[in-house]
Amino acid sequence: MLRLVTQTGSLPYRRLETCLVDVPNQNSQVSPVLLAIRLPNRYPIPMRVQELNHVAIHVRDVEASTRFYSEVLRLEAIPRPAFTFPGAWFRLGAIQELHIIGERTEPVQSNNRGNHFALRVDNLDEWEAHLAKVKADFRPRKMRPDGAWQVFLRDPDGHVVELFTGP
Repeated sequence: MLRLVTQTGSLPYRRLETCLVDVPNQNSQVSPVLLAIRLPNRYPIPMRVQELNHVAIHVRDVEASTRFYSEVLRLEAIPRPAFTFPGAWFRLGAIQELHIIGERTEPVQSNNRGNHFALRVDNLDEWEAHLAKVKADFRPRKMRPDGAWQVFLRDPDGHVVELFTGP
């Protein structure tokens, strides 16, 4: 029969858990053997990020951005709390959201290798045809090193949005 006794100790920048294993000896006249085992780093209360809830971008003109995200990207508008500043919210996929925040006065610094967000889409051929039809500012598709295809476009403020299909 094994009996486990655990205790937590700490060292600078690391937490260790020590486990004492009581192994009874077959000879009843000899005391049990105690083994000390160091287990890998484990924290008593796990903390982890559960989800990416929303992406927020600042825009100059909320109405123009709302038209772009609803008509060009076909995002569903969702209710927004009554903040003291202008804005709009959109559904991104199943549970994520895009938050548009108005009253932007600074220039946007966004490019495909810098600040941007990516949306997985179902059919890039249809999306490229749609983007051309609505005269969106987009670049032709290109393949990533992992085999995924991507198209980059800009919203009215110059924010870069990536549409992609997996490899």
